[in-house]
Amino acid sequence: MASRIRNLENSTLNRENIQRFPSKVAHPVKPVVAKRTALGELGNKIHVKQNQTSNTLKNVDLKKNTQINLEKKSSQVSLLDKKSALKKDVNAQVKDLKGVKNAEATKQKNVIKDIVKSYHLENRENINLKQALLISTRTEVKKDEISYSRQRLTNIVDADVNDKNDPQLVSNYVKDIYAYLLELELKCMIKEDFLDSHATTPRMRSILVNWMVEVAISFGYLLETLHMSVAIVDRYLQQNKKVDRETLQLVGSTGMLIAGKYEELYWPEVQEIVYICDDMYSRQQVLATEREIIKKLEFDFSRPLSIHFLRRYNKIAGVTAEEHSVGKYFLELCLLEYNLCHYRPSCQAAATFCLVQAIFNDCTDPSTFWTETMIYYSGHEYRAFKCIIPKLAETVMKMEISKYPAIRKKYSSAKFGKVSLHPRLKGEVLKEISGEQTK
Repeated sequence: MASRIRNLENSTLNRENIQRFPSKVAHPVKPVVAKRTALGELGNKIHVKQNQTSNTLKNVDLKKNTQINLEKKSSQVSLLDKKSALKKDVNAQVKDLKGVKNAEATKQKNVIKDIVKSYHLENRENINLKQALLISTRTEVKKDEISYSRQRLTNIVDADVNDKNDPQLVSNYVKDIYAYLLELELKCMIKEDFLDSHATTPRMRSILVNWMVEVAISFGYLLETLHMSVAIVDRYLQQNKKVDRETLQLVGSTGMLIAGKYEELYWPEVQEIVYICDDMYSRQQVLATEREIIKKLEFDFSRPLSIHFLRRYNKIAGVTAEEHSVGKYFLELCLLEYNLCHYRPSCQAAATFCLVQAIFNDCTDPSTFWTETMIYYSGHEYRAFKCIIPKLAETVMKMEISKYPAIRKKYSSAKFGKVSLHPRLKGEVLKEISGEQTK
């Protein structure tokens, strides 16, 4: 009810207001409404202006940014242009420098080439002058003005000059090999009169060696095997003074067994050694003696053999096959003779060489054949073996009436050229050389 009353009051008041005021006064209400619309339009226009101003501001910013970007790009382009220009300048300068350097290098090379050419020409001229001077001085220089060592070397013949293409002859090492053999001789020496105060006599030894030569022939042993067999026996007898008549043949046959194992491709069996001794010793005795000999010699069987040195000397001198066979005959006589077995194998071979050459050249002075070349390759002066030559000549002369004929019989066969029956071995030269020993 109250709301209704209020509404009525309001309506009456309005009516009273409308009636009190004329129409002119009431008329301005309409513009108020229009103003509202105008205000609304004005507000819209303000918003539009604000949008326009923001757009203009944006455009201004864009223009500024584009200008800034353009300025940056222009600055970058200018920098790139400057860099490229600098690079071009640098490259041009480098090219100029390279050209200068190449020109200088070529100039230097040409100068060096000219210097080298002139140097070679001068050297050639100097060499030609030196050669001419050497040729002229060689003809004018006397022998007394040349050094002693040079005189000796000029007379030495190269014995291995034709063996360089043969690998089996080892021409590059042959001098060192024989120098080593000379050293081994001194380590495995056999003393003079080593059978003094010994149960075995020199005569017993000669009988044993004569028998060993016959056994070597029956076994078909090499010459090196026979020489090694006798060397083993002598070295063992030198250390064992108790070997007597009963065990001497056992020592000799066992020495041949050891040497056969060392030198031969096919050595005899122990039973064959027992057989050649006529069953005087058992198989166990042979093996026990073998162990005993090896222990006494300390497993050292490296004593050089005289036949090796004789082959070397004969090769250097270029002897004939007949002279070489006579030399082998003389060396086996050195094995048989007690007074010769203690000499060094190289000295035995040197004495044999000189004696053979003296016999076949009808010369009573064997020293003439021991030349400077032989001294150079052997390492021995003539005086080192001079005393052996007359002893060996006397031994050769006695072989016709010797009680130990196995060696002479061996070399009287056609296989060895019957050199033991050679008439020169009964000639005056051998008698004269052997006569020096009797004097």
